Amino acid sequence: MTIGIGVHSVSPQGGTSNTAAGAISVEDNARPTLTFEYLVAYRVGIEVLAAWPFEHVIKINGAKAGKTKHLPPVISLQYHFVNQSIATPFVGVGINYTTFFDEKLNGGAKLRIDDSWRLAAHAGVDFKISDAGSLRVDMRYIDIGSDAKVNGTKIGKVDIDPFVFGVAHVHRFCIRGKSLLKGCTATGNPLFCAPPARINRPAPPAAEQAPHGERRRSGR
Repeated sequence: MTIGIGVHSVSPQGGTSNTAAGAISVEDNARPTLTFEYLVAYRVGIEVLAAWPFEHVIKINGAKAGKTKHLPPVISLQYHFVNQSIATPFVGVGINYTTFFDEKLNGGAKLRIDDSWRLAAHAGVDFKISDAGSLRVDMRYIDIGSDAKVNGTKIGKVDIDPFVFGVAHVHRFCIRGKSLLKGCTATGNPLFCAPPARINRPAPPAAEQAPHGERRRSGR
């Protein structure tokens, strides 16, 4: 199992969404993040991304009109290209659930942005910095699109579709048989080990083997 603590920036790429209230856009924001990854097989893991709530400025027709907060947890299936160097690339794909809250518009109007369930992609590189830790540089693309309402009336869809850039320190916690803590062959990345080699036990000396079809006599 690994745990990563870092900082990531959400950079919306959806551009401007044309709605009945005007052209809506969302600004960037950075927050602390936390990841957990459980290795279900050698090189393959399931990762969960969590974060402190992101807060974004909302603009309508280029002018600041309000703000919103959101949480974008992601569950991904990841593959790590383990090798003998200190750099281990990885890729992943998963599901994102984004929930918006504390939406506010200047002037007191009530804004509501619906939650979003969509796909997410992940890629990055782990650089070895210690026996049990790595510095991770990564990027995600999250498909986020939600219906927006003002005072209960739907005004259109807001596409955010952000790239998420960040860095994190990733630490391994060994779990027998999963993170492969004993008897394994070390690789360049401390987060992974090659599967332990099978131990072939030597055959007993010929003198101790009974002839075929005969029982060994007790030595008295």
